[in-house]
Amino acid sequence: MTRLVSALARVAAGALDVLVAPAYGQLGYRLRAATWDDAELAVDLSHQRYLVTGANAGIGKATASALAARGATVYLACRDREKGEQTVSELSRQTGNPRVQLVVMDVSVMADVQQATRHLASEPLHGLVHNAGVLLPSRQTTREGIERTFATNVLGPYLLTQLLRDALAKGAQGSGSAQGPARVVFVSSGGMYTQKLRVDDLQNQRGRWDGVMAYAQTKRAEILLCEHFAKELCGQNIRVNAMHPGWADTPGVMSALPTFHKLLKGLLRDSAQGADTIVWLLASQAAAQHTGAFFLDRLPRRTHLPFLATESSAEDVARLLSECEALLQSVLSPSA
Repeated sequence: MTRLVSALARVAAGALDVLVAPAYGQLGYRLRAATWDDAELAVDLSHQRYLVTGANAGIGKATASALAARGATVYLACRDREKGEQTVSELSRQTGNPRVQLVVMDVSVMADVQQATRHLASEPLHGLVHNAGVLLPSRQTTREGIERTFATNVLGPYLLTQLLRDALAKGAQGSGSAQGPARVVFVSSGGMYTQKLRVDDLQNQRGRWDGVMAYAQTKRAEILLCEHFAKELCGQNIRVNAMHPGWADTPGVMSALPTFHKLLKGLLRDSAQGADTIVWLLASQAAAQHTGAFFLDRLPRRTHLPFLATESSAEDVARLLSECEALLQSVLSPSA
């Protein structure tokens, strides 16, 4: 591609950013992709190990497929064993990679997370993708008594990162083609722009249930977790970033937001396009310099919009972390 065409694509993509639907849809992706260097993801990951949650469908599956196609060992964290086994078989066949493995785990159940990660914690891990997420029509609680949206989108990823931090540190100490920082990616959402985290009601126990708002609240919390872990794990050569996949045509969007899906179906990205920035953050050398940032289409973006007053204080972040620790103490055995 000539420099002129690339420059024109950058200008067009920048102009499109002010129009939310086209920017988040397939058109925005295609314009920005025209400016990328294909060599950034022409990488051999045969000595790398990754864990992807929510990996049996949609963006998680597309992420796992892209990693497996580059030779990586990929652990698919799925709560449904049958669906997970089907996905492992499908991806192994399609990519020719026999190192696609299933980890049965319900990220919303902390005992599940604790048990499922025990055999992973002792080996080097080079990347962790927090992709599993739910948007629910009514308030639900897990068998541990935690509101399910918060448990799946926030508390589970928090615990998973804590349990695997040593494995990630080992991955960051690799040699040869495995050398380089380990990576953690939180899959957030543009919905977080609408919310300031309500630390006094993290489990949405007050007032009428609003599933979209609860989801956006947890996506805001994910940004705060990303920023926290980026600082905490930096000394161990672990990069932690968040990303927005854009609006993708996935089974989750179809079931959780049927009207939205119907209205915008022709504009939505496919799952591979939604997963592209995740793979880039995990595998490219260009992404290795970033930590604590929020990305859309391989570009760092602001985490707050002007005039919406969505910033959280240091005290609010501390309260979020404290609540996560208190909940884990209440539901897990001391061996956690």
